[in-house]
Amino acid sequence: MTQAAYYSESYAQARKGFLAAAHACGARIESISAQTETPVDPAPFTDAAHLGDEDALRSLVVVSGTHGPEGLTGSACQRALLDDISDSGLPADTSVLLVHAVNAWGVATGLRCTEEGVDLNRNYAEFDSDNSDKDALKASNPEYDAMHDYLHRLADSMSAQAYLACGPSMLTEQFGEGAVNILFQGQHRHANGAGFGGFAPTAARQRLERALTSALSASRDIAVVDLHTGLGPHAVGMKFSVAETGGEEAQRVKSWYGDDVVLTNDADANLPYRIFGETSSGVARALPNARITGLTLEYGTYEVDGLVRCILAEFLIRHRIEMLEAGMANKLTGKISAFFYPESAAWRQRVIAQARAVFSQAFMGLAGSIQGA
Repeated sequence: MTQAAYYSESYAQARKGFLAAAHACGARIESISAQTETPVDPAPFTDAAHLGDEDALRSLVVVSGTHGPEGLTGSACQRALLDDISDSGLPADTSVLLVHAVNAWGVATGLRCTEEGVDLNRNYAEFDSDNSDKDALKASNPEYDAMHDYLHRLADSMSAQAYLACGPSMLTEQFGEGAVNILFQGQHRHANGAGFGGFAPTAARQRLERALTSALSASRDIAVVDLHTGLGPHAVGMKFSVAETGGEEAQRVKSWYGDDVVLTNDADANLPYRIFGETSSGVARALPNARITGLTLEYGTYEVDGLVRCILAEFLIRHRIEMLEAGMANKLTGKISAFFYPESAAWRQRVIAQARAVFSQAFMGLAGSIQGA
């Protein structure tokens, strides 16, 4: 199959192609509805395809669609992996779980957030009041409080067009060069704000947890690759990990994937914020008896100002819809999708090649790992 054939131009097409490829590989498939009280057409599903021995001790988990429109790229990478498995099989004692469109509502609607308005990649935290995470979540990113008020004040004082055109520069002027970091870090205090990580587990998180516990209860060594787009140099697959600097997982992730892995919680990583509740943390919570080696593979698309505008556009769609003229929400959604899913054949070709390299590294890392080390 040509690399272009892995790509789809809609959620419905992506799901159809993924399911066909998974069935052709003999995968065990669980399809979990993501439909809401306000129906989405086509009906969204998170599809979990499990290949290999059900009792395999080693597993590769690949997740697509954490941030809605990024899911079409993730779907293409998952289809490429299915093609490779069909050709070459799986390593011994290794299974693969492909979670297609984990945030299926977002993939189907073209919005990055979940149906609850939550950034899923900040939602895999522990919300129990008896757990120390809760206080850490509340205390994280205190700078966003002032930005939150500022975003709403701007919405009260200007048109949507001006808001989106001037928003990135105005945020920098008001909050300095660190404004982008404040916006990107996420927060757990303002449900009507940008980057909201939720007050409780989302339905999408619960779908992932169900898929993991159904398929991988026997696994003890798990590589996680969460596929994203939007941040970094154009067509470059940036590799990120939340593993703690100096810890065993950080050593493994560097050994498996190379020294170019960015440890996002490292003070020297040039990412001046701490991420709470991303996907590999969620896998670790769902499968506490397994050793997790987590990686976020993020493909750059366009300039960072464009990413900020996408976040602001979604902020208006979700929280200030009254600002938008008739039909404007659909136009903005289309622009968001275009930012995160470039049409360039060269971009798409490079994405597949880099994904295949990472999947190969994951298999080699799992094969060389010593359980319990």
